[in-house]
Amino acid sequence: MRRLFENRLVSGAACAFFAMALALNASPRATRLAVSNGPTVPPDPWDSLTVKNGPTVPPDPWDSLAVKNGPTVPPDPWDSLAVKNGPTVPPDPWDSLAVKNGPTVPPDPWDSLAVKNGPTVPPDPWDSMAVKNGPTVPPDPWDSLAVKNGPTVPPDPWDSLAVKNGPTVPPDPWDSMAVKNGPTVPPDPWDSLTVKNGPTVPPDPWDSLAVA
Repeated sequence: MRRLFENRLVSGAACAFFAMALALNASPRATRLAVSNGPTVPPDPWDSLTVKNGPTVPPDPWDSLAVKNGPTVPPDPWDSLAVKNGPTVPPDPWDSLAVKNGPTVPPDPWDSLAVKNGPTVPPDPWDSMAVKNGPTVPPDPWDSLAVKNGPTVPPDPWDSLAVKNGPTVPPDPWDSMAVKNGPTVPPDPWDSLTVKNGPTVPPDPWDSLAVA
């Protein structure tokens, strides 16, 4: 079987038939056709035989024996001994001494002095002077004049005309016609046929066998 599939001609033919079947199934008209396949394989000659399956393997000779699992390892000889753990390191000799931590740095000599911060910069000499800001630019000479803006562009001469927009394109000549769409594709000739699908695969040969 492997040599048959390794042949390039057989593989190419199988691929061609597979592509042809896919193309036929993908076509819109091929889906409407139903072909009835008859039995391709004759019935097997052993269909009328009734076969009973007996035991294929005899029972094991140790099935009737009762086996109990005993201890695989004997108990340790020191399981009955009680071992107490003593101190592995003697206590430190300074555990009974009380040590107090004293000051590591003497106090600063200026801690008892009271220092007041004075002004680092003397006051400005103009802090006591009141300065008023006067106008930096004199007023414009035309501030007292009243100027009125007149029309810069005369009115259009067609402002008094009433213009009506008419149709720019004449109506189509077929607007008054009623067009009905007929069938573009004639009906298929097999639409009136009734196709019945028969069995595509014969029944299995073991359907009539009774297995005990």
